[in-house]
Amino acid sequence: MALGGGARQEPLAGRSWPFGSLNVSECKQVLRGISAAAAKLLTSYDWPGNVRELENCMERAVALCRLDEITVDDLPAKIQEHQSSKIVITTESPGELITLHEMERRYVRQVLNAVGGNKTQAARVLGFDRKTLYAKLKSYGVGDPAS
Repeated sequence: MALGGGARQEPLAGRSWPFGSLNVSECKQVLRGISAAAAKLLTSYDWPGNVRELENCMERAVALCRLDEITVDDLPAKIQEHQSSKIVITTESPGELITLHEMERRYVRQVLNAVGGNKTQAARVLGFDRKTLYAKLKSYGVGDPAS
């Protein structure tokens, strides 16, 4: 679940506090909001635990907050280290765009490199079985998929 929902993700910075149910009574200072950098991380995170995970994250951030706004340093390490899975297309020229097949080929190779060539682990990351991975590697023209 991406914060803000769907394609329309509104940043949290500068907005009213959206977590009315959080217990902020132990906070020793008034929080005026969330920094732009922290809001960007929060909105780009996938939130596999949905609202409960988000609430826990924000309660932790409030408890650790040393400034008058929540910053990146107040967020859990897994949020700070999260790399957005958004694909950024840097061209508008149709001649420079690649096919979906080519994009998939590059991504599969990137995953294989990231897991040190372990095809079982790569298939797990990619969300399909090893047999499918071998078939895809063969379709990409990789000589011996077992190598």
